[in-house]
Order: sequence, then C-alpha cells, then structure tokens
Amino acid sequence: MKVIVIILTLSMACIKEIRNYMTLILTIFWALYTIYQIIKLLKIKDKKIVSKKVLNHLPNDNYPSHIRYLYKRKIDAKTFVCTIFELILKNSISLKRSNEEYYFIDNKIKDEELTNNQNNVKKILFMDIGNKENVSLSSIKKCCKKNIGYMSSVIKEWKMTCEYECIKDKYFKSIKNILEDYLFYLVISFIIAFYNVVFTKHIFIAIVIFLIAAIVSVITNNLKKISEESIEEYKEWLEFKNYIDKSNDLNMLDNNTLELFSLYAYVLDSYYPFKKVLMEKYLLDNNVFANNMILSIMNASIFDDIEKIIRKSINSVNIKSCIYAKNNGRRV
Repeated sequence: MKVIVIILTLSMACIKEIRNYMTLILTIFWALYTIYQIIKLLKIKDKKIVSKKVLNHLPNDNYPSHIRYLYKRKIDAKTFVCTIFELILKNSISLKRSNEEYYFIDNKIKDEELTNNQNNVKKILFMDIGNKENVSLSSIKKCCKKNIGYMSSVIKEWKMTCEYECIKDKYFKSIKNILEDYLFYLVISFIIAFYNVVFTKHIFIAIVIFLIAAIVSVITNNLKKISEESIEEYKEWLEFKNYIDKSNDLNMLDNNTLELFSLYAYVLDSYYPFKKVLMEKYLLDNNVFANNMILSIMNASIFDDIEKIIRKSINSVNIKSCIYAKNNGRRV
C-alpha cells in the first residue's frame, strides 16, 4: 500500500513538474511570437508623413468628415460634429437658441443630396434622440449618459456607415493578411492563457498574456496603411494645415472662403488658429459674420460648447458601453 502511495505521489509530482515545464515552454513560445507579431506590425505601419510646404487652397472638395478619416485614420467624435455642420451648410438643419438652450432644427427639406453618413447623423439627432422636429444639446447629453446600451448600438451603426462610405475614397490599403495572422495570434494567446488558468493555476501569467494580447488587438484594429495614390493628397492636406496654422494673410480672405475653410481647419486639428483669425476680423467689425452662420457660431464660441457636449457624450457612450452590457430603454 505504501508503495502505491509513493508511486502516486511521485506521479503527481512528475505531472506537476511536466506542467510547469509546459508552462515555461508555451510562455516562451508565446512571448517570441508576440515580439514577432509586434515587429511585423511596426514594419507595416506607415512612416510619419510630414511636409513643410504651404498650400493656400483646398486640395479637393471632398467632405470634411472624409478628410478627418484620412487625417486620423478613424471615425471619432469630431467626425460626428463635423457632419452636423455639413448639414447646416447644406441648410438641411439649423441651429436656434431658446430659453438659454440650443436646439438643432430639422428644416424638413428634401435631402436627396445627403450622403449616407449625413442621413444617419440626421436620423440620430431627430429620430433616435429628438422629437422628429428638433433636439436640444441637453437632450443629446442626457440620452448618451442614461441610455448607454441603446446609444452604443446607434453610435456603432453610425461609425460603420461612415467608415463604409469613407472606404470608397480608397485612402487605405487592404490588410487582410495581417488580420488573418492576428486572429491566429489571438487564438494562440487565449489557448495558452486558458491552459495557465485551468492546468497550472498561474493566474498572473494568464492575466499578462490576456492584457498584452488586448493591446496588440487595439494596435491591429487601428492599423491602416495609406495607399500610394493617397500619399500625395495626404501631404497636400498637411500643407493646407500649415497654411491655417502659420499664415499671416488668412484674415485677408473673404467670408465665403473662410466658411469654406472652416470645417477643414476643424477636422485637421487647426481650429484654434483658425478661430483666432476670426476673432481678429470680428474686433475690426462686429457685424462681419452676420451673413455666415458657421463663422458666427465659431466666433461666438457656440461651436466650442456644441463640440464639447457632443464629444463628451459620444466618448461617454464609447467608454461606458464596455461596462454596461445592455440597456432596454431608448429614452430617458
């Protein structure tokens, strides 16, 4: 009987030792494969494109929301804000103030010329949040804060619509082979993490593997490689940005040109230099922007308030949707 106990004890010790060796081998393999995956991603990643030239006109007339996608390589809150103002420029919606509150008003005009992205943003404002006629800024903020589950699906649908529309511009190459390699890496990572949790109880190693795999996942999902055909256009937009940031004669432009430039300056993260120019013109003539809605909104800092509320609302949905699995109510 003692012999059997000794044999069983030795067997258990051997199995434990084998599992520890397996853990070591698998972890080393995973670490080397992770390094290989990261190096491959770094090689594929575009080198930073810069240009010191200055371009004093728009490279093309593509929608500012699409240029945001080219510039930042993603759909973000600024894309949504910009699309709202594209709708204002098209007179599809308007902005009004009532009782210390700002409202977006649906002008109820035929919208055959709107893009899918613009139609989707309009639907979110007036159908998903508003009362089909108008929507207040406070309603947008309140709905995004309270109805996380519902708004998460709405924002996700909008992002997909907008990105699909931007894909038609062919700004970026296909990285299908990279995604296939990444999926294999992800499967391997989860298998090894699962092995450590179930068979060896090395919880810490499993957590490290999971966290690093998640980081690689974010990097891979955000990876976009610019196409050769779009490099020159990207440079031209950087040169236009240089013009907005550094030009001394921007305030000499007429209002129609400034209004044309306004949203492009915003999506290229040159809003504050542009706004400074507006303020200089306004100080010379308080009525200078009376007939230009976008410029008057920007100059009066109304744009800042709108941008802040919408950006915080959308970012709040993006963050909290990771915590809240579902919300059955669509309105507060």
